[in-house]
Amino acid sequence: MHTNHWLTRQPLFLSTGVAFFILSMLSIVGLFDAIDLAVMDWVYHSAPAFLTNAMTVITEFGSVELIAVMSILVLGLLLYQRRIRDMILFVAVSGGGLAVNLGLKFLFQRERPGELNMIDAFGIELAIPSYSYPSGHTMRAAILVLLIIYLLGTWVKRREQTRLVTTAGLLLLTLVAASRVLTGAHFPTDAVGAVLASVAFVSLCVRLYEQRWRKPS
Repeated sequence: MHTNHWLTRQPLFLSTGVAFFILSMLSIVGLFDAIDLAVMDWVYHSAPAFLTNAMTVITEFGSVELIAVMSILVLGLLLYQRRIRDMILFVAVSGGGLAVNLGLKFLFQRERPGELNMIDAFGIELAIPSYSYPSGHTMRAAILVLLIIYLLGTWVKRREQTRLVTTAGLLLLTLVAASRVLTGAHFPTDAVGAVLASVAFVSLCVRLYEQRWRKPS
């Protein structure tokens, strides 16, 4: 059956998808360059040390290693509850999101605020350039958070609990996105673009999932 979860609503993936496209096109022509550079100048020269230190910790919530651990825990819980279809959804959307992020990075090939880095995972550096737009850390965190919000929303029936989970998840996502900027790793538009792309992608996927797997018998 359909859950009518807010992530499955058609206007959400359409609006965020269009917003991502517009942001991308305007960024290409340099409309946001002044804002991006002004923010990065503040980060490099004026940001309080305590804020930078705090963001350095928070940004690890989007690291490959922590996302992998969290994903294994979620999959373990789904397996324990024998929610095989939800496991398939989780793996497909998580893996698909990584592919989408990598594809978008190579499509736009925006240089990072600092030196160009290579993609690394578990301490192994791959010979693949890590471009800036959209932020990979932010997309990984966003996709994981949104999937957890959706899955818990289909399990938990009490509205107060679902609101609490949603609020906490979106707060964490906001902090991770901000941390990528405040640690000097990404421009603001990289983080915003990553959030928009993630919401559009996850929303579309769970909507298609419900149409295929949760149709009334």
